[in-house]
Amino acid sequence: MNARSLLFIVLLVTLFSILSVALGLYDQTQRALSLEGNNLYSSRSISVSTTGAELESLLARSGTSARIFQELPGDTSVRTVIETGHPDPLPLHSGRQLQAGDVRAALVGADVKVNQDQGVTTYEFQGILYPVVGYLGLHANSLVSRTVLLQGPGLFDDTAASRMIVDGSNIDDAVLERLEPAPAAAAGGGTDRRTNIDFVSPVLLRFGWILTVLGAIATGLLAASQSRRLNVVLFQLGARRLHILIRSVVRLLLWMTLPLLLIFGTATVLSGPMQSTGALLLNTLAPATLIAGVFTVASAWLLWKRHSWG
Repeated sequence: MNARSLLFIVLLVTLFSILSVALGLYDQTQRALSLEGNNLYSSRSISVSTTGAELESLLARSGTSARIFQELPGDTSVRTVIETGHPDPLPLHSGRQLQAGDVRAALVGADVKVNQDQGVTTYEFQGILYPVVGYLGLHANSLVSRTVLLQGPGLFDDTAASRMIVDGSNIDDAVLERLEPAPAAAAGGGTDRRTNIDFVSPVLLRFGWILTVLGAIATGLLAASQSRRLNVVLFQLGARRLHILIRSVVRLLLWMTLPLLLIFGTATVLSGPMQSTGALLLNTLAPATLIAGVFTVASAWLLWKRHSWG
């Protein structure tokens, strides 16, 4: 494969990696808009009557990624939340998501009154200060601009069963049977029921992912075809097949490294706190990994196919 062919292959790798990242960001944005329009609940949220400790224990034992919400007394816009596993990110326009290591933390809307003290922003609830780690809503002027989510010890009432909302995509059926859930009617505001999310977006995403996969496979096959002539020459000069294959794969990977790093860095800056670093890295590397895999298999097949050297 000459330098021009290799550059063309790298451009295709860059194109499909950008497409993959764009699809991932678009999907996450649509999910965030849906949460924002539904008071931070998804369509999978259910209402249960139990204690926070029991519900958290059940979800943790089942390995479920979910959030547990409970309204706090005095203000319906203030809720406490517990996260288990790795649920979908909440819509934020600044700051970061809640973390398991946060002893006390708050996510607030832009219109919520907060305290400023020596550069530290806090929200006060019942005399206790909760550091503000993020601001809810994809934009400051959002449907959750007056909403507060608190994480900290003692917020859930574990003395008696009470109404809570559990929201997760893979809640185990055995857990649901023990909790005797009912649909969380109060969770839905109805504003997330939009054509853009319910119908058009899944079609666009499905088409985009199919295009990405097929394009990556075609790119891998094209790269293997372009490298065949050089591989034949190297073989005739006495190089072993395995060494030729390793040399070809390493060369391709080295050429792909810089554009992939640029794509990942740019996507990290543009996505802000909306999408996790792991998801961005996966979307960036997935097409390149598929291309490299197809290239390796196709090149190995050509190398060990006897009549291909004629």
